[in-house]
Amino acid sequence: MNQRSIVNGSKIKVIDLKTNKSQVLPYNGEALEAMSYAQFNPLDAGEWGTPKFVSENLYSIKGGKGSLFYNSKKKRIEKYASEEDGKSMLTTFEYDVENNLSRMIIDVDADGVKTSVVTKIIRMRSSKDFPDVLFEF
Repeated sequence: MNQRSIVNGSKIKVIDLKTNKSQVLPYNGEALEAMSYAQFNPLDAGEWGTPKFVSENLYSIKGGKGSLFYNSKKKRIEKYASEEDGKSMLTTFEYDVENNLSRMIIDVDADGVKTSVVTKIIRMRSSKDFPDVLFEF
């Protein structure tokens, strides 16, 4: 599946990037909330241990639900890994030359089924910059 989804208030526009066909649908937040990776914030809660040296500038910080890998020289999170009940998840963060997040790759292995979700960040903008008429077609 290769698609782009844009959410604005109570509407979502889904664009199939292969065919360029799009749909505007009602949106109540459930679709993204159902996907746990959409709610991902590794530092949001929980207890975090003392950073442990891994190699060069990379440190591992163990938390209650997983481990972060932090690059002290570049001052950024490189990876987040977790495992629970035989299910594993690895999120890899990629950055551009200006150290801005450019891509997230989420690899999940659950019960022998492997899934990979790639999120490319093309442009970061605040939602306040989108006009109110965004989905008035």
